Amino acid sequence: MDSPFKYPVAKIREKREGFMRNITSEELFPGDILIQTRKNCTSAANIPPAAFHSMLWCCLGHTDSRPVIHSVLPSENFQYNGVLQQNASSYIKKHPCYIIRCNDSELADYAKNYAKIWAISTDGSIEEYLLQKDRIKRKKEIRNSMDDPDTPLLTPFGISSIEKRSLDKEKNIWGTSAILKSYQAYIRGESKISLSENIGVYCIQFILCCYQAAAIKKSISNGSMKLPIELQIRAMHDKRFSSKNLALTTEVLKYSNEISQEIPISLQHYAKRCYLEDVLKILLSEDLFSLVGRLN
Repeated sequence: MDSPFKYPVAKIREKREGFMRNITSEELFPGDILIQTRKNCTSAANIPPAAFHSMLWCCLGHTDSRPVIHSVLPSENFQYNGVLQQNASSYIKKHPCYIIRCNDSELADYAKNYAKIWAISTDGSIEEYLLQKDRIKRKKEIRNSMDDPDTPLLTPFGISSIEKRSLDKEKNIWGTSAILKSYQAYIRGESKISLSENIGVYCIQFILCCYQAAAIKKSISNGSMKLPIELQIRAMHDKRFSSKNLALTTEVLKYSNEISQEIPISLQHYAKRCYLEDVLKILLSEDLFSLVGRLN
């Protein structure tokens, strides 16, 4: 697919050493992935090992006063953990930041839409959320964080998922667990409920869930994926559509091949068990995504 965007992008195969195009936030598109690194990178190949955080841009240029959505840990500025939509301009400027763009603008737009569904914004909605004290208390109890001063958001930061990655036998393998997780993200997005209310998600897990759900949404919308409508209705009626619902899970996995075929190779990661560096290596080597440059 030809890029729908009007200014040049650079693929990892084409990037010459020592050059990195500088861009401004006015040149960003919905669904752009922002990658923060610990040092300046002179080529796309340098970015994955230096990366430590990923974010999603949610508007055209700077048309939204809160254009960044990401899963955050508490900081000196925010006493929250989880998926947050915010301005983040000062935060971004603290470290080098590189832009990876999906060359399928429809897919990127769907990903942006899911990100906004799962985020709490720093506009009035965060104050409204903080009034739900009983809900927040229950969430802190589940997360064993009653003594922590920070507040878990609608979708909290998945610190336990990070801790389990190296211990879990299910590594970042694109198999039935990963496919089920991608369909689960799609159902939760369509149901407009938290992506992971109790366990939470970390930064690249969140972005992968947005794009995997977007790929399923696009395929169902254009008719290339033909799943029974009653299956989607049953999944949406399940309060959380969790893997503990064995009957529903078994039914969904009957269509695992159909789901897998519609999710691009560059997005075929087990979101729950992936590492930022590994995901970026794939994104920067496949045609679906392109490195745009460094954000000024």
